[in-house]
Amino acid sequence: MPSFGDSLQDIKPEITVEGSPNIVAIVDFHLDTDSDGNCIDLSRTGIDSLMALKWANEILDKNTPRTTGLLLYDSCGSLTRALKIVGQLINTQGCSNCTEIVGFITFTKEDIQTKVLEVIRPFGIVHVGISQGSQTIFSSDLSLTVAAVSIWKSKAVVRILEEFHWKHIDAFAINSPLASTELELFLKNAFLNDICVRRLQFTDNSSILVNLSSDVVVIFVSGHDNIDELLSRLTSDSSKTFLIVGDSNIDLVTSELGNNTYLLKEQSPVVQNIQQYLENEFSIINKSEPILAEFLKSAALL
Repeated sequence: MPSFGDSLQDIKPEITVEGSPNIVAIVDFHLDTDSDGNCIDLSRTGIDSLMALKWANEILDKNTPRTTGLLLYDSCGSLTRALKIVGQLINTQGCSNCTEIVGFITFTKEDIQTKVLEVIRPFGIVHVGISQGSQTIFSSDLSLTVAAVSIWKSKAVVRILEEFHWKHIDAFAINSPLASTELELFLKNAFLNDICVRRLQFTDNSSILVNLSSDVVVIFVSGHDNIDELLSRLTSDSSKTFLIVGDSNIDLVTSELGNNTYLLKEQSPVVQNIQQYLENEFSIINKSEPILAEFLKSAALL
């Protein structure tokens, strides 16, 4: 997989929208770096991060001039790389043509987001962190955390239900702000497609699994929750079909699955969807951008 990232010696933005002052976005479009500092292992959440980035950018842009610029960097899952990016932007000593930085948007690992916030806080720069494990919360005057929600995941679940003609289902989320948010999005999509969903509330000590009325149950577990205990409880009920919708926590499952239990983990959207989304919703990116070219190449291999 080719890399569109730069080495640590010369980190340049992947996308630049001219303007002043600037908003900086630091996103893990790749998951790692090699020994030379080049970005490797394309992140499958990149498209969703672009959607969340666009929304967060609009939040910051409300109180800034319409001429605000955007600098989009790939942090490649590296704390060192992220701090290098921050350092070269806020260290303006001896710079005669530097533009003002009014906000940072980060969609990276949690420890990287925390460190970036620590570094920029003394400069009075606003930080918006896009998180896979949080709902929208205000943590301080200069910091906002917003949830990263996938539009593809809920649509995929609705498509599965339609394919099997499942029109009456139960659904609930497992104790995760992100899972609850994704359930809300799914409920809206299901309603628009004439699927009747009975929403249930789940707690750690809930007896919900013995009070299910539908033959098909959709359970959202996105976030950082370990779902092995849940899966062990589901195997005892062979009369129902369970669709478990998660993300990275699906990879950590060690329990044996029953014939009635299916784990759904989001993959990249098909190439046509990527093109349509970026063209319609994030118009600053065009087909010649290296970031889009790599996503299109990756999706074409699916």
